[in-house]
Amino acid sequence: MRIQVLTRLLFVSVVLVGGVTVASAQDTLRPEISSWGIDGNAKGGESFIAWANVSDASSGVQNVSLIVQPNVGPRLEYPLESNGTLFANTIPPLEFNHTHTLFIKAFDMANNSATSYSRVIDRRPVTNTTIDPAVTAPVVIGSSLVLMVIVITGAWLYDRRNIRRNLAPASSSSVS
Repeated sequence: MRIQVLTRLLFVSVVLVGGVTVASAQDTLRPEISSWGIDGNAKGGESFIAWANVSDASSGVQNVSLIVQPNVGPRLEYPLESNGTLFANTIPPLEFNHTHTLFIKAFDMANNSATSYSRVIDRRPVTNTTIDPAVTAPVVIGSSLVLMVIVITGAWLYDRRNIRRNLAPASSSSVS
């Protein structure tokens, strides 16, 4: 009976079949995603290139995909094409008014999988309105003064009308 010592990447399973010992090596380690990124203006709503450096020393890399998970809606998967250990592909623009979580998912030939860290791209509109006091102060002060004049004039006319009513002689009705 011969037993082989395999590297740390392989798992040895021994099966007894009809009195014959068969050793089979099985890959149990996931592929390695050493780095990944995006090139282009994904946040600006343009197409971009997603790339990942993935390797698997034991059984080889089967496939690599960019996973895009919007905050609302279905998860999208974009396969990356291989150029040795570098996988890349052009990805269509991300939807506006959503936050998107992006990460890499890789499988090796033994169907072990690895998932990278995620990146978030926020395509929601920015709502930080900057107020410039040099522009808004004259408008606010001017409109407040105009409103003040209108209210004071209205109050003065109202009082004047009531004063005339009170000063008018009462009509006398004399019965003779």
